[in-house]
Amino acid sequence: MKQEILSEIMIYQGFKKAISIIALTFYLVSLGIAQERNAIFNEKQILNKYGFSLEKAKSQYFIISKTEDPKPVLIFIRGSDFAPLFVNGESIMFPFDIKKYQKDFNIVVLPKPGIPVFSDSTQSKFINETYTQGYYLDNSAQVPAQFVKNNNLQYYVDRYSEVIDYLRKQPYVQKDKIYLIGHSQGANVALSTALKNKRISKIALLATHVGDRFTEATRKIRNSEQQMRISSQEAQVQIDSLYKSYLDLYQNRDNNDKLFDSNTYFSYASFTFPNISTKLMALKTRALLVYGTNSVQDIDCDEFRYELIKKQKSNIIVKPYIGLDHNFFEIKEDKATGKMEKIYNWDKVFRDTVNWLKQN
Repeated sequence: MKQEILSEIMIYQGFKKAISIIALTFYLVSLGIAQERNAIFNEKQILNKYGFSLEKAKSQYFIISKTEDPKPVLIFIRGSDFAPLFVNGESIMFPFDIKKYQKDFNIVVLPKPGIPVFSDSTQSKFINETYTQGYYLDNSAQVPAQFVKNNNLQYYVDRYSEVIDYLRKQPYVQKDKIYLIGHSQGANVALSTALKNKRISKIALLATHVGDRFTEATRKIRNSEQQMRISSQEAQVQIDSLYKSYLDLYQNRDNNDKLFDSNTYFSYASFTFPNISTKLMALKTRALLVYGTNSVQDIDCDEFRYELIKKQKSNIIVKPYIGLDHNFFEIKEDKATGKMEKIYNWDKVFRDTVNWLKQN
């Protein structure tokens, strides 16, 4: 059942055109992060192609698309993937057209711990399954140990706070306009960073479940029971198993060695306790909460709107996108063929989000 609990961890790092499952081998490359190597591609040329440069704030490397004149900062925080930022010279970090926003913003993205900024197809393995999976394996076909150790909420909040402190000292930054946009698990990072750093102007949380992960998994089981896909007896067996997993996780929540599926207990617990709903109630920063109504894992945003009314929280705006899923796809029937097709909506959702950030 642990795999059922983790079902919402879907990696949105897809391309706009459907591709089949790709398995590639990559040589571990990264400016200042990897060991010395003979790269088969020009890293500076790749960065220039996308209008980015690589910089460092104390211990944290990041890429930034910056302007000469002072501009607002837009920090995009990815979900739970652990893929490089550039693969074979191509950017895979943005599910939307980044060029539309580079003129108005200093755009910042951080790599995941232990994952290179750049990768190519000569040694280490990288697998990308369209719209669902994105991850990087080392030469032993293992998840890098540095990622496993540091893939927790506290680590990310510290790293993003470090970069924000660095950016506020730069002449090309409008210090009163620092925005965070987080998708899925990245929304939790954005929210937690804003709670720690009061100098953040606004945040946008895209496609994230505000309630408890285990509550979501329980809801899915009950839905299966109600639709008679499983028996009531089997539903109860699965839910009882969830309770045991929850207890086990909570009792071992500080353990950063023992694994809870592919994450350490500490990692998984850090994104679970407390839940996003609780954190949002403590937030003073203005926030936009975006979700698709066809996303089972994010549907608790419907119920959260009632809580905002009861708590009289006017700093949080909730925006549903009707019929869209966790990755902002709309599934429609092609009238010509009768087949179901996925309609891509990331560009629209992101454009709406940026327009909200620009509002005073």
